Amino acid sequence: MELRIKIDKMDYGGILQQAIPVVLEKLGTSHGGGKMLPLLRRLGDAPAGAARTALNVLPQEMKDRIAVLILQSYKEELVGMIHDFAARRGIEVTVSDIELKL
Repeated sequence: MELRIKIDKMDYGGILQQAIPVVLEKLGTSHGGGKMLPLLRRLGDAPAGAARTALNVLPQEMKDRIAVLILQSYKEELVGMIHDFAARRGIEVTVSDIELKL
């Protein structure tokens, strides 16, 4: 079974402020960031307001790629949330993976 969730609107700045340190830590130990990793480092080092402003001027495709990288870094937590949600309702479910892509 496959469940798809489509996100039409996202607060990229809010995600950036909350998740950049976590993403940098997780991507720093892997090669999953590719060319986005240096950009994320610069955004993460900037003051919050400056990082939001810089993010706002990026092309939409790049903002979406950043959002996917950030969400991928939280895959385990997303799976846990689904398991917890189901368990509270007495439903047995096992999520084997969450795929995040553009």
